Amino acid sequence: MSSGNFLDKLLDGVAVEWIEVGELISPQRGRRLVKSQLEEVGSYAVYQNSMKPLGYYHKSNAQAGATFVIVAGAAGEIGGSSSD
Repeated sequence: MSSGNFLDKLLDGVAVEWIEVGELISPQRGRRLVKSQLEEVGSYAVYQNSMKPLGYYHKSNAQAGATFVIVAGAAGEIGGSSSD
């Protein structure tokens, strides 16, 4: 099924106004952290391709109420298992 057909079926004839993301927000790149910078405990969990934190960082990298749009990465342990 093409993406156009999927959206047509999903919207079921509802009129939609398409707006580019940049017209609504000012996208900003987050701070890149590597595992050696992370701790076993801390205030801010860091995730990478998983529902389980990779580690923790001592400083926030976003303002409260920020919305995240992930545009790169891979699906790892999404959903996890109930035995975690």
